[in-house]
Amino acid sequence: MILKNFLQHIVLPETKKLFLKKLEWFETTLQFALNVNDETVKSAFPSLYLKIANCYEELKDPIKA
Repeated sequence: MILKNFLQHIVLPETKKLFLKKLEWFETTLQFALNVNDETVKSAFPSLYLKIANCYEELKDPIKA
């Protein structure tokens, strides 16, 4: 019971914060990439969109994923 409470109140929120920070980073990176008019940068789009979708999946938001 103590372990379950620990996980629910400490570990899970910290994990959520990690994914929120990653999501923020990937979305910021995507915005910069969208503003660059360069064919080389466009090759990074699939990877960025996939990483953003994975973050939303981890945050239990399948609609945005």
